[in-house]
Amino acid sequence: MRQSALAHAAQAERRCEVASLYITRLSKAKIAKKLEVSEQTIGRDVTWLLDKWNKELIKDPVAARSGSHTPGMCTVLMGI
Repeated sequence: MRQSALAHAAQAERRCEVASLYITRLSKAKIAKKLEVSEQTIGRDVTWLLDKWNKELIKDPVAARSGSHTPGMCTVLMGI
């Protein structure tokens, strides 16, 4: 099933918010409550984010260790 551009943008924006909250060690349940979505949605988002971050680590381990890729993560998520 193909997402509309609007739905895709909303998902990317939510994942950016999830990433920001997740790296502060907020629980998935608290993130779900804050964003008013199910814990299952947050679980899928976190799984997707971890996969994305791991791929970035493999692609450029030096940048990943230095954290230089982190500020642009939302840009990557948004597909910009």
